[in-house]
Amino acid sequence: MDSKRPRIVIRVKGVKQQRKSAKQKIAVWNFVIIAALIVLFYAFTSAKAVPFTEQEISELKDNSYTVQVPYIEKEFYQEKVHYGNKYCRPVSYDVNESYTSEYKILETPLGEKKWHLICTLAVFNKEEKAGNFSYYALFNKKFSYVERGALTKEIAALSSETFVWAFEMENFGDVISCTPRVYKAPTLERCTPIDLSQFMYVTQYRNVTKYRNETVYQGNTEKLVQNGVKYVNRLFGYSQFFYLGY
Repeated sequence: MDSKRPRIVIRVKGVKQQRKSAKQKIAVWNFVIIAALIVLFYAFTSAKAVPFTEQEISELKDNSYTVQVPYIEKEFYQEKVHYGNKYCRPVSYDVNESYTSEYKILETPLGEKKWHLICTLAVFNKEEKAGNFSYYALFNKKFSYVERGALTKEIAALSSETFVWAFEMENFGDVISCTPRVYKAPTLERCTPIDLSQFMYVTQYRNVTKYRNETVYQGNTEKLVQNGVKYVNRLFGYSQFFYLGY
């Protein structure tokens, strides 16, 4: 009977040590889990306060008014066109001419600065066809005239070009005036029906400018400025809606 008791005591002590070791492991794991949760909680909730300023501009529409806005519309119409025998003849282009003259100090090819009489001619081609125009200038030197060479330019349909001549003077006032003149002008053929009773109507179209009404709102603008503080996560940088003081 006495020889069996020590064996039972040894077994009880071994069980107690195993239970104690298991409890210690559970305690360690609980500590690790709690510490990890605390770190994660701090990481996702820690924030810093950042001041900000927001500006917003709004328009206050006080009143309105109506304006007419132009637009292009294609319009059809009937045109009376004569046919049959016609009488044709060459005629000069229909143009508008305007010229001016002024005194200026210009630098000569030798580097000297001398007075010049500048003669400028502007020519507008009123025809719907381009043409080559040549003009020369006649300068009046008190008791004589001096001719300056012809300039030739092509002027597009319904467009204008400028011709310029410069006359160098030894003394201011040597040349009194200048006059542009035609050297060679283009021509075109114009035809007139012989029998005006022979005609027909042809449908044509043209661009017409029309207007429509549009409402324009006019008012003042208001600038709204808002200052505040937002909370930004310290580690990840996203905005938070709460601040726990750390």
